[in-house]
Amino acid sequence: MAEENIVDYTTGVFKRNYTLEGCKYYYIVAPEFYGNDEGLDFTGAMLVTLCYPKGTIFFKMVYDEDNGNFVPENPGLAIDRQLLLSISEAIHRTV
Repeated sequence: MAEENIVDYTTGVFKRNYTLEGCKYYYIVAPEFYGNDEGLDFTGAMLVTLCYPKGTIFFKMVYDEDNGNFVPENPGLAIDRQLLLSISEAIHRTV
């Protein structure tokens, strides 16, 4: 494989620690890719792994043009709004 075809999957991936009301969390965010004829393309969505006292959950965040933030693809996700805003702000700083 030619070196120019090698994809760096670590680009845009980050981990953050977060404390809310005395509970400690951490989340890992990574861009979502899809395959096409020429290799991989970024879908525009970010995949989130959230580890917190209730367990570990995985979800996708997509850009909402109406409010300029990344929001969960599933709006019924039971995660604190402040935490979601923190994740969205971290994505904006990284992307």
